Amino acid sequence: MIGRTISHYKILSQLGEGGMGVVYQAEDAKLERTVALKFLAPHLVQDREVRRRFEREAKAAASLDHPNVCTVYEIDEAEGKTFIAMAYVEGESLDQKIALGPLKLEEALDIAQQIAKGLEAAHKKGIGHRDIKPQNIMVGPNGHVTIMDFGLAQLAEASRLTRTDETVGTTAYMSPEQTQGSGTDHRTDIWSLGVVLYEMVTGLQPFQGHYDQAVMYSILNEEPEPITALRTGVPMLLEDHIGKALAKEPEDRYQHVGDLIVDLRASQKRLESGHSRTLGAVEAPARQDDAASDASSGAQKRTRWPLWVAMATALAATAAWYLKAPRGSDDATPLVAVPFTSYDGAEFNPTFSPDGSQIAFIWDGGTEGRQELYTKSIGAEEPLKITSHAGKVYTAAWSPSGHAIAYMLQTSEGRYELRIVPPAGGVDQLVAELGPPGEVYFSVRGFATPLAWTPDSKFLAVPATTEPGQAQAIFLIDVNSREKLQLTFPEAKISGDSHPRFSHTGNRLAFVRGVDGLFTTSQLYILDLDEAMTPVGDPRHIQVHAEQPFSPVLGPAWTHDDSEIVVGVQDGLRRLASDGDGAATSLRLGSNSGMGSLSPDGRKLAFHLFRLDWDILQVDRRNGRASPLITSTLADFAASFSPNGTRIAWTSYRSGFAEIWVCRADGTGAVQLTSLEQRSGTAVWSPDGTMIAFDSQAGGAGAIFLINAEGGPPQALTSDPANDITPAWSPNGKEIYFSSNRDGEYRIWSMGVEGGDASRVSDSTGRFPEVRAGGELLYFWSASASGEGSQLLRKRLPDGPESVVIEEVGSWTSGETGLYFTSDGASTTIRRLDFDSGRVTDVFEANSPIFQINVSPDEQTILFGQTDNQVDIMLVENFR
Repeated sequence: MIGRTISHYKILSQLGEGGMGVVYQAEDAKLERTVALKFLAPHLVQDREVRRRFEREAKAAASLDHPNVCTVYEIDEAEGKTFIAMAYVEGESLDQKIALGPLKLEEALDIAQQIAKGLEAAHKKGIGHRDIKPQNIMVGPNGHVTIMDFGLAQLAEASRLTRTDETVGTTAYMSPEQTQGSGTDHRTDIWSLGVVLYEMVTGLQPFQGHYDQAVMYSILNEEPEPITALRTGVPMLLEDHIGKALAKEPEDRYQHVGDLIVDLRASQKRLESGHSRTLGAVEAPARQDDAASDASSGAQKRTRWPLWVAMATALAATAAWYLKAPRGSDDATPLVAVPFTSYDGAEFNPTFSPDGSQIAFIWDGGTEGRQELYTKSIGAEEPLKITSHAGKVYTAAWSPSGHAIAYMLQTSEGRYELRIVPPAGGVDQLVAELGPPGEVYFSVRGFATPLAWTPDSKFLAVPATTEPGQAQAIFLIDVNSREKLQLTFPEAKISGDSHPRFSHTGNRLAFVRGVDGLFTTSQLYILDLDEAMTPVGDPRHIQVHAEQPFSPVLGPAWTHDDSEIVVGVQDGLRRLASDGDGAATSLRLGSNSGMGSLSPDGRKLAFHLFRLDWDILQVDRRNGRASPLITSTLADFAASFSPNGTRIAWTSYRSGFAEIWVCRADGTGAVQLTSLEQRSGTAVWSPDGTMIAFDSQAGGAGAIFLINAEGGPPQALTSDPANDITPAWSPNGKEIYFSSNRDGEYRIWSMGVEGGDASRVSDSTGRFPEVRAGGELLYFWSASASGEGSQLLRKRLPDGPESVVIEEVGSWTSGETGLYFTSDGASTTIRRLDFDSGRVTDVFEANSPIFQINVSPDEQTILFGQTDNQVDIMLVENFR
């Protein structure tokens, strides 16, 4: 392309290349100016509808006229190539600056404010970027900041592009709602800017991992390391501002980027005045350009601090936070939710005993189709199974008197029955047969709506119908006489009423009513009752959230004084005044929480929480069957067989951090091998099975560690300030191959197990190396030359050429006789390439995408990772 003329642009030089296409510096022959031409990858615009959408987005971006936004001159097509002509911006990308270390605080704040101003101009025109990251920010020689690529994120999304050469970097800047594929708005850009600012200040990304799944898990479930624990001199005010930008719930973030600009200016003034109140902490690593004048400093190394230093700084941060918190204010202490259950399968619909010491709940036992009633004391390990039915138990309600637990049973014949059982188990009683279930017996997540006892434990409120096609209503059933009284009368077009809950005084009933025939668009209502439990007037609609009037409302729960109600909505739990006065506020307990239950004294809150879980499964090639092998309610992934096939090493979050674990080949005898309390992974066994190599961020940057397979302290093999990841052993056990970006791109390097200098092995970019054929052949995963996908490359060691083995590959591993792989990151099929014949055959078909394949030494068992939804009950003991 260099030297050619496309349209009226003469190509001068190539500026960069990535999954979106290639960028060139060019001369505009008509206007005699230097421009940047971005030629889009053909697959991005081959779909006509996608192209039209892109042109709309690009035209909108071209309408932006702001000094901090790159000017788009035109979108055109020539010689079958679609390109964008834009202003040529001199300088370096922000990621190049950050690669040298944390920025000076004044510089970071200045850059952040310029980015925010550009976003503010775009947001005012209804234009979002959705891919703010350091690679898309240019910083000129004079410090001027320019945001690049407005509109291209939408193009990538519309074309379902998988940028395998940039995935981890891009994922690290995604907002929680982006990772979950839910709706996004301008607050996504605010989140991404918060990530960028955190990285400028600390030199580290707040949410990290070697795999997309690990990064997304961190974004959704983990809080970043406090900035003041990573660098001294940072104003507490700035840490608070970044924390607000990184609030996981969009409504808890800055609602407008202009508000963030105001706060950044305040931090800047505080910094300039010298009154920044900070916490004592580890100093940030020195920037390479700041230390270059020190001739004795040598190569810059990231400081590695012992664990006790990190713990001390964390304690200091906690102490300082406590000292600055207003005394006597309950609101100063955030609500803390801890797991009450963490069993395989789903546990849901919690209900407290009258004294608040036990919780009854429904659990499927980790098996499909079987759901029973259980109770468990707070602080106990094992639950007590209360019921045993051929059908399914759905919902539970503990009576205020404590004498019984009510539940709903779907019998094996399909009938729905209301039953009660003593809390310790025993003979249960049939209270009533319920009519055919209406649409709202079950919530949008598949769980039955709660039952409710009156405060005197004489009556039960239950959603029911009297005939097919009738709108579901709330009925009051006398537990002794079995008489029924209808409390609510929804119109025929309404889908029905559900989720009844009585106030503690018994004179009000809160419930949920479906709207326009849909339970997924439901609203909260309150019905007044007299002493005879007869309705007084019509139910009153209580507004939960005006900004999402059509999202579902689940499981109302009254506070102990009946002044407030806690409800589950689409984005988590909220509380609001029971008289409907004032706005609802988020409890900030996660966007996947719902259907809470409060203890009678109002001090405890239980709710069920949905998690995206990673489990390890195994396939027996002899019968083609798959079965779970290593599972928990937290992430388990990246399994690896020992050389003799008797043991497995893998990475798990079950201890709270990503640590290395080992177990027997049948999944039993699990033992935690590392306790670094940092993100660790990619465990691989030495050829003799005595050692395990893995990568970890225990020292800040990614490094390769070695540990005895029987336990002991891990030893760092690499210490370069770059990221060293995904290790592999040579067949003779004397060398470690790994991926590192120490020359700017991730390539394959090698180092002796005794240490020493590392040598670059591959010319192409690459990760996940494996060495086969007695040490003669190196296989590794690499982004394709076109940037459209990924491929498996092979290199004959030590200096042979590199060639493509498989054109499209997602996860892969090698055995003695063949390669096992998936064709892309969303594939559900494991395939095998036979080394001798070159034939490719399908080995196994799953029902959901497969990740991180590993094969046993005899190639009869294949391990792989899959994601699954888990439901656990969480407990808040400091509710107020």
